[in-house]
Amino acid sequence: MTTSGQRAVSAVARPTGADGVWRLPNYRRLWWGNAVSTVGSQVTMNALPLIAVLVLGATGTQVGLLRALYTVPFLLLTLPAGVWLERRARRPVMLGTDVARAILVLTVPVCAWVGVLGWPQVYAVVAVGGALTVVSELAAVAYLPPLVGPFRLAEANSRMHASLAVSGTTAVGLTGWLATLVGPAPLLLLDAVSYVVSGAMLLRIRHCEPAMAAPGDRDPVAETREGLRAVFGHPVIRRCVVYATVFTVGTQLANVAMVVYLLADVHLGAALFGLTLMAGGVGGIVGTLAAPALLRRHGYGRTMLAGIVLGAMPMALVPVGHTPAVTVALTGVALLLGAAGACVTGSASVTLRHLLTPTRLHARMNASYRLVQFAAIPVCSVAAGALVDAIGSRPVLWLAPGVLLAAALPLSAGPVRRLGHQSPLADADRSMLVEKTAWASRSA
Repeated sequence: MTTSGQRAVSAVARPTGADGVWRLPNYRRLWWGNAVSTVGSQVTMNALPLIAVLVLGATGTQVGLLRALYTVPFLLLTLPAGVWLERRARRPVMLGTDVARAILVLTVPVCAWVGVLGWPQVYAVVAVGGALTVVSELAAVAYLPPLVGPFRLAEANSRMHASLAVSGTTAVGLTGWLATLVGPAPLLLLDAVSYVVSGAMLLRIRHCEPAMAAPGDRDPVAETREGLRAVFGHPVIRRCVVYATVFTVGTQLANVAMVVYLLADVHLGAALFGLTLMAGGVGGIVGTLAAPALLRRHGYGRTMLAGIVLGAMPMALVPVGHTPAVTVALTGVALLLGAAGACVTGSASVTLRHLLTPTRLHARMNASYRLVQFAAIPVCSVAAGALVDAIGSRPVLWLAPGVLLAAALPLSAGPVRRLGHQSPLADADRSMLVEKTAWASRSA
């Protein structure tokens, strides 16, 4: 990039505090809609297993199939959905998925009330709901950068990730409390209402999306390859996806072993177990809100590496305790610090990927990136369960921090470690520079 190009970037790279992302009405509407619908979705994901067991008398195999059916669309539809979204305005897609999901989840309490709820319907709701969620999440991720501009992106992503952490924390306690009061099936009414609220917020957004490419003669295979090249052909993003995959492996080891360890070995009750897990949600909120300030102070490379270390090392505290009280305390601390570190790195990673990828490739790049991550989850969950059965939960909990820490290796050498405050922008191609400068001019 030329010196003049560097100056052009620098000229728009430092919005003042008065230009914070929360001052953008369109972003606030998107954030509130996303936050409300995410709480509803998390309540549903916690309520469906309760419905399966308490209403339909599910076996362990049926509960496992329920979770698997929700995961399958993330593996099968992610890449095609990314290609499909590149030629479409994202806001109408998000509106359509909100309406469809509201109707879909509403069928469960209605059928439960009239006594006709059965497994085929529950399986269909989970599978179709997962497919709609794939499309909606990819559309939202691609919609955000043009909405806020490149230099508010770190703060915007941080606040969006914070809402996810809040929803996860809230839903754990909210689901159990409401299920006790009204039963599990009526809880899905809350999810249906949340999608209506999300759609209403989207309708209030006043933002002209960038013009989509003309349909023309499409080659889906070639477009899919281009999306994959955006991930694996870029030295920084390629290292990020390797880090994310390794960290996912370690996370699945820790999650599976922790459930067995805390419930079966330490014999925590369900209420205390849920309360302990909420510490991770609190840590996630802290990490995502702290990420923008850390990026401004330390740059991308050092912030991401520090986040991985903080996400990995405290997990070694979990198997240390020998009494329930000590175990709960140490696990709470480990989850609080570990989630904070993981969310710092995750928030920095998604911002970095957007800055290094042309807007026209955002949907396909994110689809390719997420496919690698989601593909690791079911495989690693099964492998982690088998490993726990073979050697016990405590040894696996000792192994997990080492695997999590290994995720730092792809980022500790080469281009990622050297990324400072301006490096991500300096590495972007000229078309991205023109786009960023034009956006700054329009918003001035």
